[in-house]
Amino acid sequence: MKQVRSVSLQWRLVCVCAMVVSIAVLILCVVAPVWADDSDDLRRQLDTMKHDLDSIKQDVQEIRKILERARKRSAGGSVKATVSIDDDPMLGNRNAPLTLIEFSDYHCPFCRRFFMQTFPKIKSTYIDTGKVRYVFRDYPLDAIHPNARKAAEAAHCAQEQGKFWEMHDLIFESKDSEFPDLKRLGHNLGLDVARLDRCVHSGKYGKEVEKDYQDGTLAGVTGTPGFFLGLTRKGAAIQGTLISGAQPFARFSQLFDALLAGQNAQQ
Repeated sequence: MKQVRSVSLQWRLVCVCAMVVSIAVLILCVVAPVWADDSDDLRRQLDTMKHDLDSIKQDVQEIRKILERARKRSAGGSVKATVSIDDDPMLGNRNAPLTLIEFSDYHCPFCRRFFMQTFPKIKSTYIDTGKVRYVFRDYPLDAIHPNARKAAEAAHCAQEQGKFWEMHDLIFESKDSEFPDLKRLGHNLGLDVARLDRCVHSGKYGKEVEKDYQDGTLAGVTGTPGFFLGLTRKGAAIQGTLISGAQPFARFSQLFDALLAGQNAQQ
């Protein structure tokens, strides 16, 4: 009940914010032409204000989408979203009938539990058999796992040397919540450690990790692991349903089989 009230209050705040922004934009549109004649400096200030207000309007629209998904979740409804696979690492047949996208944090204990206990069964039963393609996307929870973002960047840097999944597995298996020991991990994988170290410390893949995080948030992810499951379709996105938390294999199997059965019935 508290969650529902919280979402309701947030909705009111967003509506008020949207109203203020609309009034401000209206004032600018009416008054700006008059003020702009006074000086070039004032015109530039007004242009800056208008740009800032446009940005705020976009933020409000995105917040509305997030709150709508939160409202559905609190009311017990399923959260569905169009989610891009981006250019992120993938396992399985690209043309598999189903796509499972995971948003994960390398230092999240629940993500590790999924990786250790559930994922191997999903891989052998559905991914390796061509039924599901699996996409891994980053969702580092900086507030509680401050080193998870660099761990994600390390995996992308290892991908440059053809060892993404090997680094991905080692990080999860290491139980390490500190900054990745690149020398040890890279040496274990036979990588050029100096190159790996330069890549990570340069922040080369920082924007890539942040894009994953933002995409996950807009889709409705609020914690890790978060999954979106849907039918594979042309293009770089799926219409997926959110699966929250480290669900047991039986739950994933039930969802996979139901979708596969429905697709077979249509053929």
